[in-house]
Amino acid sequence: LPEQEKLVTYYSCSYWKGRVPCQGWLYLSTNFLSFYSFLLGAEIKLTISWDEISKLEKTSNVILTESIHVCSHGEDHYFSMFLHISETFLLMEQLANYAVKRLFDKETFENDLVLHDPLQITKRGLESRAHSEQFSAFFRLPKEETLKEVHECFLWVPFSHCNSHGKMCISENYICFASQDGSLCSVIIPLREVIGVDKADPANRGVSISTKGKTAFRFSEVRDFEQLVAKLRMKCSATSSPQHCCLKECLAFITTTFNLFFLKVSASSATDSPKDLDVGPSKMGQRDNSKTVSTEALMTVYHPQDAENLDSKMLKEKMKEQSWNILFVERGHGVSMFRTKKTRDLVVRGIPEALRGELWLLFSGTA
Repeated sequence: LPEQEKLVTYYSCSYWKGRVPCQGWLYLSTNFLSFYSFLLGAEIKLTISWDEISKLEKTSNVILTESIHVCSHGEDHYFSMFLHISETFLLMEQLANYAVKRLFDKETFENDLVLHDPLQITKRGLESRAHSEQFSAFFRLPKEETLKEVHECFLWVPFSHCNSHGKMCISENYICFASQDGSLCSVIIPLREVIGVDKADPANRGVSISTKGKTAFRFSEVRDFEQLVAKLRMKCSATSSPQHCCLKECLAFITTTFNLFFLKVSASSATDSPKDLDVGPSKMGQRDNSKTVSTEALMTVYHPQDAENLDSKMLKEKMKEQSWNILFVERGHGVSMFRTKKTRDLVVRGIPEALRGELWLLFSGTA
């Protein structure tokens, strides 16, 4: 290997050569996966570049309960008998991803100081980065979010009248919770929406977080809850929201502009007849003077609200909208709402047209 190659970490494991396991050491460096074994006079050396790996996965079969499968140049390699196979696979995934970014995403690679300098790639850094990526993907947060703290705790769920056991995850701009008791309950609280953090019940080590939407989230059995309250208060005071306000103003401006545009198009198409489309210059002024712009919303024109004019399709839309409104009343509205199995069920049933834009922003992580 090159002299500048940096070793990240190494593990004791077995490499399967045919049906015979060869005990040895697996070395993970910045650019290569290497294995060495010397047993009973038989020496095995294996070196695979990360960018030559076409498949990397955890497998399980009758012979190998848990193993890591590596495919390179059409050859299959199996490694097993790890002490912590999940940790090993996590690091291998990160190093393989870095190799792919070096090949196909040079701009990101050059702008990332950790990726650009191999000396900055460490085992702890890789694990931290992997956990942050999993955190951002699970809660659909910006990729720049870095997971800072994880606390095991309980969250009071008001509509179920019970506590849900799970983990509180904290990053630079968000407080998130995901249940681990099968209730499939999750919460995302942007720090820009938090107006107060208090100690709720010292006996239960409780933390209460109040938001601008007049919702209070009550966490209990939080380890080191006093330090956590102090940290969250500092984060909330340091978090400024001018950027978010500017974004909301831009979205409102874009929405208003598009609405005006479609209103004009609708009005012109409604008032123009086929004869009006083929007019000479002499009639152009008369047509412009007689044209009127409708100020009524398109939703009101094309989707009447009275029950007499509703067909079966519009009735279904109305029922879907009503179901979502009931959900909003029970479980909150906006980014900080309680997301449960019922939320997923309503998404599967279909999102009504009236709420499509809002819910797309909400569940895509854009809001």
